[in-house]
Amino acid sequence: MTPDIPTCAANIEAALSEDTMQLVDLYGTLGADGYSITYRLLEERTAEQSISHRTMPTWEEHQAFVTSWPYAAWYLVEAWVRCIPEDRMCPRTPTIVGAVYLTKADEIGVFIFKAYQGNNYGSRAVLKLMEAHPRDRYLANINPANERSVNMFEGLGFRHIQNTYVKEQGNVGLGNHHCGVSTKEMLTYADDFIEKARNPNTTAVIVGRDKAREMADEIERLRAALLVVVGVLEIGPPGSTPGTLSEVIGALRLCDAVRGVVEHQGQRDRE
Repeated sequence: MTPDIPTCAANIEAALSEDTMQLVDLYGTLGADGYSITYRLLEERTAEQSISHRTMPTWEEHQAFVTSWPYAAWYLVEAWVRCIPEDRMCPRTPTIVGAVYLTKADEIGVFIFKAYQGNNYGSRAVLKLMEAHPRDRYLANINPANERSVNMFEGLGFRHIQNTYVKEQGNVGLGNHHCGVSTKEMLTYADDFIEKARNPNTTAVIVGRDKAREMADEIERLRAALLVVVGVLEIGPPGSTPGTLSEVIGALRLCDAVRGVVEHQGQRDRE
């Protein structure tokens, strides 16, 4: 269940003194409400506000992400708000109005529910976050179309330092499976043939079925050649050294590891 925003939230009069708002550690109080509130915030994000989320994650994916503790600090923003409907005054109650986080790269992200925007909760949450977690410098990645967020961070003393561009790669096919891949991280050695999207739930192999077969043939020929070299070095021709033999055996093992990756790709293509 997602949290209900008070029906009178559209008519908020918020007292702005410092004691009317606090940050509640999401990791320290993680439960059904923590998952629901942060998921509700994602649901409210518009295209102008989003950078990392092009599509809405499933509830299970979101739970897995939150549980993985992806940020250095993650807080719910709790404020004491006073709602004033047309006919009566509601009692002032503590309400979760948004969330703010600090990544392990010292990047700050903040989002306030639409019903509570315009009350300085975002800027005050960022200031409280920086007070609780001193750093030499902080970063904020903002969609350039999000003028409200740009103005807020500039008002807090942040300055523009770079423009980042992305070229979407579209869909990468994995047999009957397809996943969108944008920002990628190349792995090393035997995993050089795998591109892993920053989303931990998305992994794509960059070679298709035909390419996998071609690579498998090439690897098999290379492996056969290496076995011949190993046989010659074991006999001990003039000028051969144990170091040379060790290097060739290492190359052979790497070859086997790469072959395993390619075979895995072929198996996934058949799924």
